[in-house]
Amino acid sequence: MKQFFLLCFIVLFTSCAHDKSSPEEILDSHPYLIGEWSGVGGFMHVDFAKSMGEVPVEINIAAYNNISAKIGEAHLIQIEIAKANYGIELRGVLDARIKETIDFEKDHVVFLLVLPDENRQNLKVIDANFHVKSNYAFDFGMRVGGVMLRKQE
Repeated sequence: MKQFFLLCFIVLFTSCAHDKSSPEEILDSHPYLIGEWSGVGGFMHVDFAKSMGEVPVEINIAAYNNISAKIGEAHLIQIEIAKANYGIELRGVLDARIKETIDFEKDHVVFLLVLPDENRQNLKVIDANFHVKSNYAFDFGMRVGGVMLRKQE
């Protein structure tokens, strides 16, 4: 049983690995990502979702690593973008709590933008997951959520 969990952890960790393309290379090869994306997300953990409620998510991707993001009441700083097996990964550190009234001290967010295999040039909606964690490595207490991001015209 321990071997099964170890194997699952290794597969999960390596499947989330991203390549070392520069932000410029990523945006040059995925120009359809440039723009303003927004949606309302929620957390999967039932009790946490009840207390946190829905959270607005905004991601603005401009050319050459000019990226901003917001989840709830917090902005992301130190944002990085990378290619991943499933699409694109954005990660950053929160400058405040997601909701000021909720005592939740995790301050790292990883957005997993899942890109379709076909018809990316006309992409107007992105299915995204987000992980709120205490670091970028595995965190047993992380909170996972999801959001459908729509491109603003």
